[in-house]
Amino acid sequence: MYIRPSPNLRKRFGPDSWCLITGASDGIGKEFSFRFASLGFNIILVSRTLSKLEKVENEIKEKYPNIKTKVIAQDLSDYSTKMTDKIEEETKDLRVDVLINNVGACSRKLTLYIDTKLREDKLMMNVNMRTLVVLSKLYLKKMLKRKNGIVINLSSGSGKSGTPYLATYSSTKAFCMLFSNNLNLEYKEHGITVQGVTPFYVSTRMSNMKPSFFVPSTKSFMNATMKQFGSERNIWPNLSHKLIKFFGTMHISYAVERSLLTSKGLLKNADERRQKRAKKLQQEHWRLERGLSDIFQID
Repeated sequence: MYIRPSPNLRKRFGPDSWCLITGASDGIGKEFSFRFASLGFNIILVSRTLSKLEKVENEIKEKYPNIKTKVIAQDLSDYSTKMTDKIEEETKDLRVDVLINNVGACSRKLTLYIDTKLREDKLMMNVNMRTLVVLSKLYLKKMLKRKNGIVINLSSGSGKSGTPYLATYSSTKAFCMLFSNNLNLEYKEHGITVQGVTPFYVSTRMSNMKPSFFVPSTKSFMNATMKQFGSERNIWPNLSHKLIKFFGTMHISYAVERSLLTSKGLLKNADERRQKRAKKLQQEHWRLERGLSDIFQID
């Protein structure tokens, strides 16, 4: 699995195929864009900031001058039917054979669920679930008519068994894993490949981690992903991530996770915030009791 060659996707789809990548301006999304451009696919870049998209577009054109590109600047966190209509209109004349639902939103720090702002929860649900569902439905309908297509959904290892202090995020990624499984079972007999890609930490701007054995670079992650394309409904591309998953089946995932998080000081910060909140609640409870004793003369 980890040493086999990547499948010949260009041969499968032929000329004038397009690949649409969300969250394409940075990190894993940008790496997906360059990888599929190297395979001969024309590229549709979707993300929020036009200037960043144009920069990636220019880099692709410079490296692969024969590849066609298109940019769609769209904030996918602000879900509405207008958003869907815009993307559909912009791509109506293009044969999108590959859809990569890469865009994701995550909390910047570990936080107790009740301490997260509701707008942040809504943003993560919109980006990580609603956009995934809507774009998959839009392009799967067209792929089904051609009896050929690929949908890749980027999940997260945090969705495997849940992650405390990232309650909403890890739950949305669990949805992504299950959604990918279901679509794969529904459409694989119709010539469509639906695959969930499930990493743990990857060295990106979002993770803010340096590359290491357990934290692969985006290029290393992409090499592993392409080699395992189509092998399972949900893949754990890097061997190091597969090992973490294996440890999880032995019920020591919490110890591994705690070790990784502690190395960055994240868990420590979350514990401190929890202790401060508990102390604050205790003080408020004491003030309430004192107030009631003054009113009702409770000894």
